[in-house]
Amino acid sequence: HQEIADAILNPKAAAPIFSRPIKEIWMTERAYNCLEKVGITYIGDLVQCTESQLRSIPHLGDKTFVLIKEVLWEYRL
Repeated sequence: HQEIADAILNPKAAAPIFSRPIKEIWMTERAYNCLEKVGITYIGDLVQCTESQLRSIPHLGDKTFVLIKEVLWEYRL
């Protein structure tokens, strides 16, 4: 996880982070499953989603939505 945080401080290093699987950032299995079912498999895919796009994902409830936002905020993504 430090590597992700370092990439935020060094934008030139950020590109490889966005090509990494979402499983490399901590979330619940439910969050991973919901995201992967709609084709969000990489960190770059996830950070490009708007809040309304995330909220429209089937079976992704409020708690999971908040968890995803918190995780992205922690990593400054």
